[in-house]
Amino acid sequence: MDNGIKKTVLVVEDNADMRGALVERFEENNYVVIEAQDAESGLKALKENKVDLILLDLLLPDTSGPVMLKEAKDDTDIDLDSIKIIVLTSLGDVSAVSSVLEGGMYDYFVKSQTSLDEIVDYVDKKLRE
Repeated sequence: MDNGIKKTVLVVEDNADMRGALVERFEENNYVVIEAQDAESGLKALKENKVDLILLDLLLPDTSGPVMLKEAKDDTDIDLDSIKIIVLTSLGDVSAVSSVLEGGMYDYFVKSQTSLDEIVDYVDKKLRE
């Protein structure tokens, strides 16, 4: 990471086991990690913190990831343009996430087909760009 400055990752994931595993892995790799279990707490975290990257679950209990992002874009307290976004999904169907990808996401991962190390490596790469 740049000049020893820790990057901040917001993990918005409703599955507690998956969220906990991601938080642990990113902290092990010297990231500051903020966790949110739903869109409401994700939006609150974005308002209160400078975030470099969001790992966003596509399907959340209170709304969808894309709806959360639209709300964030409409909120003048959140500078979403400066944040990289990666979608996490349990859906393996590319067409199900294509509209999200068109909305400015960098990439997506199907949770059951991707290891935590692959996600961390990809985030490392994205945050160096």
